[in-house]
Amino acid sequence: YDWDVGNEPFTNRDLQNVTGDEIMAGWFNRTKEVDPDVKRYINDYNILGNGGVSVNHQNGYYNIIKYIDENGGDIDGVGIQSH
Repeated sequence: YDWDVGNEPFTNRDLQNVTGDEIMAGWFNRTKEVDPDVKRYINDYNILGNGGVSVNHQNGYYNIIKYIDENGGDIDGVGIQSH
């Protein structure tokens, strides 16, 4: 099984705007505590959309993943939404 721990974190920032970005690493670690065998994923949209020219969204998503990793968040996989 897997958990979609971070869904569209680039645009859905209500919680982070109140608590700060550091909460995100905790989400991944808390899910590992609750269910150590589950895989934890982050995913976002508009990464490859528009011919891959959504550089702002791409960079934002990359920076979020990097931030979580640098702050001890245990991410198992990175997803890219498509339709």
